[in-house]
Order: sequence, then structure tokens, then C-alpha cells
Amino acid sequence: MKRVLFLLLFAGMLSSASNGQVLKLLATDTFYGAGLGGLLWTGSAAIAGADNLSGLGGSIGAGILVGAGMGGYDSYLYLHNGNPYRNGSITSSGTSMQIVTMDALYGGAIGAMLGAAVGLIASDSGFLKSMGYGYGYGVWTGMLFGVVDAVVLAQPGKKESAMIQYKGDGFSLTSLSPDFRLSMTQTPSGPAVEAVPMVNLVSVSF
Repeated sequence: MKRVLFLLLFAGMLSSASNGQVLKLLATDTFYGAGLGGLLWTGSAAIAGADNLSGLGGSIGAGILVGAGMGGYDSYLYLHNGNPYRNGSITSSGTSMQIVTMDALYGGAIGAMLGAAVGLIASDSGFLKSMGYGYGYGVWTGMLFGVVDAVVLAQPGKKESAMIQYKGDGFSLTSLSPDFRLSMTQTPSGPAVEAVPMVNLVSVSF
């Protein structure tokens, strides 16, 4: 009975969005949710000075759940507006979770550079500690900004074909945007959906 209900649910999701777009959105946002969970853990560890992996699994798990929730939000946008992709203030052509995760990553990078600069000015011996503080607070600040960016500030956009693109009039750089190849598989415990990430790095058109 469970298998029948699973197959009906899977078929319904495929029929509600062409080419399984809903499942692709869920997979993409879940993928980035896991990445965000890992980023936030590294940020917290840098602030606290942790030297072990305690709590990493829980942080990634929480990120996966949040990513799945954001995937539901993006699926709602797709079913009602036909376009779930948006251009954020920093990250362009992304899903909601992609925008949040990339903003957190950029925040960490900026924070690390600022922390390193402060550490070099203040004391050579405190350089790494200051850099860690900057990275940690930068990741969390970037994540908070990313939520506002994805939900409030972002404007309708489109998914780009590759991370690095040349369109005849110059190059453009977008955030890493994996696509997912979806397939039904049979496991010992029952049917399952397999999502394999696929990334296009370079696109050239004239």
C-alpha cells in the first residue's frame, strides 16, 4: 500500500509540473540547504574556536529540512507564476535556497578578509583568530541578509545555462547552479527517487 501511495504522489508531482520541475526545485534547494547547514556550522565553529566535528551532522540535517521547505516555497512560485528563479542583490538566477547559501558564502569571504585585515593591524599573533571571527560572523550575517534578499528583494529572473558564460558581447559570471537528473529506482526497502546533480561550468554562444 505504501508503494502505491508513493507512486501516486510521484506521478502527481510529475503531472503538476512539466519535466518534473517541482522535484528539480526540491532537489536543488535541498542540495543548497545541506551546504548552508555546513557553512553555518563552520561559522559557529570558527567563532567558538571548536577543534572537532561535533554538531556538524545535526547542522547539515537542519539545513536539509530548511532547504526542503524553501523548495516547497519555490515550487509554489513555479506553479502559480511559472518562474521560480530570481535575481538577488548579489546572487543572480537562483532558487531561494541558492540565493541564501551564496549570500552566506560571500558574507563569510568578506568577513574573513576584514577579520584578517584587523588582525594584521592589531597583532600578528592574533591574525588567524581574528580571521576566524570575521568569517564566522560574516557567514551568519550573509545568511540573514540572504533570507531577506531571497524573499523580499529578489526580482524575477531566469536560470542561466552555465556558471561562466560568453554571449558574444562579453563574459558573465553567475553562481554555481546544478541541474538534477531524476529517475525512479527500486531499493530493497521499496521505490525511491534518485537525484543526480549535474553542473555546466562554461557556456559559449555567438
